Amino acid sequence: MSWPATCQRRARAFSSIATLLLLTACQIPVKPVAILPEATIQTPAEQLIKPTIAPKEAPEPEPLPVELDLYARLQAQLGDDHCDDSPEQQRWTQLYASRPERFEQRIAPMLPLLDYVLAQLEDADLPGEFALIPIIESDYRPTARSAQGPAGMWQFTADTARHFGLAVSGDRDERLSVVAATDAAVTMLSQLHGSHGDWVLAAAGYNAGPYRVRKLLERSPDTVAGQLPIGLSRTTYDYVEKLRAWACMLSAPERFGIDLPDPTSLTRLTRVQAPSRLQRLPLLSEASGVSADVLRTLNPLLRTTAPTRSDRDLLLPEDAAAELLSFVSRVQNGEVPLPEPRFHTVKAGDTLGAIARREGVLLADLLRWNGLTTNSVLRIRQVLRLEP
Repeated sequence: MSWPATCQRRARAFSSIATLLLLTACQIPVKPVAILPEATIQTPAEQLIKPTIAPKEAPEPEPLPVELDLYARLQAQLGDDHCDDSPEQQRWTQLYASRPERFEQRIAPMLPLLDYVLAQLEDADLPGEFALIPIIESDYRPTARSAQGPAGMWQFTADTARHFGLAVSGDRDERLSVVAATDAAVTMLSQLHGSHGDWVLAAAGYNAGPYRVRKLLERSPDTVAGQLPIGLSRTTYDYVEKLRAWACMLSAPERFGIDLPDPTSLTRLTRVQAPSRLQRLPLLSEASGVSADVLRTLNPLLRTTAPTRSDRDLLLPEDAAAELLSFVSRVQNGEVPLPEPRFHTVKAGDTLGAIARREGVLLADLLRWNGLTTNSVLRIRQVLRLEP
């Protein structure tokens, strides 16, 4: 991974797209438009004092910013023309776009998450090429897992994920969280971009590891921007070429006879925080108006019956996020009662670990909610809280 000096060529979208697609498989706040003051109207007295001076006309309103769709924003964030017709690029574009009639069908489920990731990169002043990484890694599937160990949309290894603050355990794997994993990826890519100043080298570092790229650059100090040093694996060279191929296809689809989905039908996603007691699929679905399947697709760590350990950012369509925030406000104002917390009455043979597994809660949470430790002895008919 590396990146051309195009960080300043950013464009932002300032309004949301209204319609919600059904997701099958990534928030840009709308900036308020300043209201210009009305022209000052002179009173009759003022007209008498200055009869020869015409009242000033109201200033012409400044034109509203042009709304850019996803493709225009992506193209603005990409570097120079990526279409070079090289044999390497032809190899990958023929693979990805060999059946133009199916290209739109393949890319459509990725677009809401691609839009979300691009917004995070725009906020971080990072190249648009990085928004294509999850296409190469996982086809933008949040729950993707590799037999070699990497997981999630960004395909982090466990060690890399923990290094960038993600929890990876049998109870919770934040590599599967779109919000948390994207935050970690943006941090990592920012560091790589800051070290190399080039999206190509940064992409190579993301794929091969920062240390390997850095050591090879030390051996080849004359490596120019946009080129990779000698000594990387074939996989890493192909990785960069795949990114270039996708950048070309999305920037100039007409070259390949492919159609891109209508960007005006895009579901724009945003992150929203809800109290942990609300973070159960049935309740969230009712509060936001989004089906449980879509909620789980966007937020794989959500559970059906148990809340998460603490407040977490959720990813929702913008209109659903507004509905959820309205619901949270009504709950906080006492207008809407929440379901009573769940409890479990201890029976013969119960253990804390077995109860936690059966009820779908973390053992650490179960202990904390009930003031217990792993050495605590349970009593028959003891009542345990299963929620905060």
